[in-house]
Amino acid sequence: MYRPLVVSNSDRTTFKNCRRKWDLSSPNRRNLRPKAKQRPLWLGSLVHECLEHYYLGNDKDTYRAFLRISREIPEEEREDYAAELILAEVMMQHYALVYPRLEDEPFEVIGTEIPFQIPVVGGVISGTIDALIRWKASKSIGCLEHKTFSMHKDVT
Repeated sequence: MYRPLVVSNSDRTTFKNCRRKWDLSSPNRRNLRPKAKQRPLWLGSLVHECLEHYYLGNDKDTYRAFLRISREIPEEEREDYAAELILAEVMMQHYALVYPRLEDEPFEVIGTEIPFQIPVVGGVISGTIDALIRWKASKSIGCLEHKTFSMHKDVT
């Protein structure tokens, strides 16, 4: 029976950058996971969790979401990722200042962490959308994506 190859963007990127890592980590191959999250993934996961709680209305703002979520992080992990924890805190403080009230946003959040699959020739592309939104003015549907990154580039 034919089963289409399902490929995510991270799977594609890993394949291009390091075939050995792809062989070990791809769901299409061995599907192994590291014991601990890598630093950039740890920061991004924390920021995404704060934003998700904010968008779902669980917290009044992103900084309050950060404060609540960060209390649940085990002490050993807090020590290992101290710099990332500080960066996430500053990011969520800033986000709360710039976007203080979800109801003032020009959109409403329909859902968060929405998986998708798109059939293409030879397989399927899969991924997750951070948030599915509806623009208040036009009622049109859109996607909301947030990205964190691991390298700070000199832009001067």
